Amino acid sequence: EEGRPTGTKVTLFDVSDLDAPVDLATWSPGGGHSGAEWDHHAFLWWDGRAVLPFEDWRNDEHGAVVLRVSDSGITEEGRIDHHDAEMIEPVPPCPVVSIVDDGVPVVMICDPGAPTSMRGHWCEPLPREESKWWAEEFGVDPETLPADRDVVVCWPDGGNVRPIQRTLVIGDRLWSYSWQRVQENALDGLERRQVVTLG
Repeated sequence: EEGRPTGTKVTLFDVSDLDAPVDLATWSPGGGHSGAEWDHHAFLWWDGRAVLPFEDWRNDEHGAVVLRVSDSGITEEGRIDHHDAEMIEPVPPCPVVSIVDDGVPVVMICDPGAPTSMRGHWCEPLPREESKWWAEEFGVDPETLPADRDVVVCWPDGGNVRPIQRTLVIGDRLWSYSWQRVQENALDGLERRQVVTLG
């Protein structure tokens, strides 16, 4: 009577009799959750495939699952994710004035309005009226700060992979979007083809 969610579940129903739908097949990984559970825009149906974002807190998985749906059942074709295939060293967009405690955080001096994002980090410009005080906190001599530049502090994001929000098909390619990137995978086989990094 008082249940609780135990994970994502996809079920195929025969609804020829709306008063008595029949459960034909179910796929469930035994945990996790999907944005499609509360936002129908996250769900993609394409040529017998259901694609939905999927996150599993048990194994830190953030991706999308591709399911083949037919009259005989639901089978998992595979999964895609936005993890980097290889570790890419972050490149600071502005001159670095301090790296505190072996890279945590990185303090930069940037021109006003300059891009301040850095791969694998979240960056925050300090308010100018407080930047000299904060600079001291990060081991930077406040007298060395130019008055007409912004102090930006960037903290590593811990390798946090942003969850996939949406998927779509263009031709024979499956495209996926997260706040981190837009990615192309082959629709058959799901091999990663190309990546466009955002931010």
